[in-house]
Amino acid sequence: MLPSIDISAKTMPEILQQYREIISGVTHRAAELEAPGLVVEFKTLPPMTQVPQWGIDITKVLVDGLEDAFAKTGLKSTVSVRGTTGQWIPSVRAATPISFSAVM
Repeated sequence: MLPSIDISAKTMPEILQQYREIISGVTHRAAELEAPGLVVEFKTLPPMTQVPQWGIDITKVLVDGLEDAFAKTGLKSTVSVRGTTGQWIPSVRAATPISFSAVM
């Protein structure tokens, strides 16, 4: 479980680092399990909707982590981003897009 943290410009570096650690751990575990692919779903929180750059920055961290995993292990992946209102935001694809997810 992630620690409780206010989402603000001051805390964004720490939040981005948490997302880097999460995506690194998830892709490492998926590779260990020899998963054929991975779908990462990211739902923005209200502050990330109010300051879109924060959601963009987190999505970039996730995509970079997936592309790194693809380069190192060949793990196929995609990121699906959902806004706070429940509306789907067009998927950001990383590495080779897939249509299935690995259950961890």
